[in-house]
Amino acid sequence: METVTTETVEAPKKQTMFDIQKAIKDLMDVRESMSGEEGEDIYGDQLESAREEVKTCILELAKQESDKVDSTVFVMLEMDARVAFLKAYEHRMANKRRAVENELSRLKDNLEFVMILNNLERIKGQRHMISFRKSSAVIVDVKPEELDEQFQKIVTTVTAKKADIKKAIKAGDTISGVHIEERQSVQYK
Repeated sequence: METVTTETVEAPKKQTMFDIQKAIKDLMDVRESMSGEEGEDIYGDQLESAREEVKTCILELAKQESDKVDSTVFVMLEMDARVAFLKAYEHRMANKRRAVENELSRLKDNLEFVMILNNLERIKGQRHMISFRKSSAVIVDVKPEELDEQFQKIVTTVTAKKADIKKAIKAGDTISGVHIEERQSVQYK
């Protein structure tokens, strides 16, 4: 096993959280190796200055870790704000889209009314043409349950009542095929 000394472990400059944590662990290993006779054998007269150097490095890493946490949370809060903005923007754009769709529908209805009123099949412009297109639609005048089975589409959706299941399990009930899984998620403020 390689002996870790203060020369092999340096405080990283603006590194990732993983790098910072690894450096702290390595320095803790160095600090552990300084205790007892083993430390005196390795460092001799320079044991105290080596301990001070390790302490200084750990304090620098702690500051870097604190700065990294602050900057990471700042970025995450900024992203939260962007997500909220984009959701609001999507909602606003969806409302605008619906308004344009409604306006288009009214325009089509007005054109259809004018064409029917004047018994027109088509109207030609310089570049465009408006005309009726023949189509057909099935109108079901009865309840779908009254139709023959071959003409019915049965849709069934079954979902688990997770809140009720959780209450039952916490109350001591056993439900086969179900368990509560403890989870954790990152929280930032």
